[in-house]
Amino acid sequence: MSNERIEPKGRAASGETASLDWPIYILSLEGEEKRREPLLSTLSDMGLSAEVLIGVDGRKGLPEWAEGKILRQRLDPAKRPLTDGEYACALSHVNAYRKILDQNLPGAIIFEDDARIDEGFKTFVEAQGYALGDMVLLGHRRCWVRRLNKRQISQRLNLHRIAITPHLAHAYSVSSNAARVLLEAATPVREPADWPCELSCMNAFAIAPQVADQKTQDLDHSHLETERLALLAQYKPIKSKKKWRRLLIKRFSRSWWQTWFARRINLRLS
Repeated sequence: MSNERIEPKGRAASGETASLDWPIYILSLEGEEKRREPLLSTLSDMGLSAEVLIGVDGRKGLPEWAEGKILRQRLDPAKRPLTDGEYACALSHVNAYRKILDQNLPGAIIFEDDARIDEGFKTFVEAQGYALGDMVLLGHRRCWVRRLNKRQISQRLNLHRIAITPHLAHAYSVSSNAARVLLEAATPVREPADWPCELSCMNAFAIAPQVADQKTQDLDHSHLETERLALLAQYKPIKSKKKWRRLLIKRFSRSWWQTWFARRINLRLS
């Protein structure tokens, strides 16, 4: 995994804006300069430097060495298999966690290269919101949070304690403690980057309103979406044959009822 350091330009380079004691990592691939440029430009305008981490490229299949880092059988056998791109994405996040631990950092802010941020992110940084929890999701989907566990960052921004693990891993802060837990859970990789373990058991928060989204409207823009849709089309007949068996397993599983109950006593944030 090669690295590229991007420094702020103009006034920001002179130190006139708030400094950040956790590095910002942008996960990207070789040849994707145009894809990551909007995020880099926005960060630079905010006076923030970032380090581009060139991740694992699974667009043409996984490299041979990566096969030893994954298990192709998922924890829940009823779920569809992952694509090579999803394995590669998860491995790229794992490499970021390992970098945090190897360099003895307090933590880092991690973006995927198609993330888009607004001015709320600058407020989050200036208020050191990343230090308020072991994880803070800056963008999320299908996220339930605890009703009475909120931390205020500013008049506009609040952090809510996660009650049910949500989707999306395109923008988040992660402490060294959380990086260690995530690395252990993702060794070997058998689940998507979002997420290899239950975040509700950690000191993890989701921000509201969200300060980062992901440009996924154009399917051609996403490395993963086309591959995922093709796999789903192949998997659908297999899934339908096992529909009743899967339904019975879910209804009689402890985790299903825990999630069902949690959704009714907690607050949906996204």
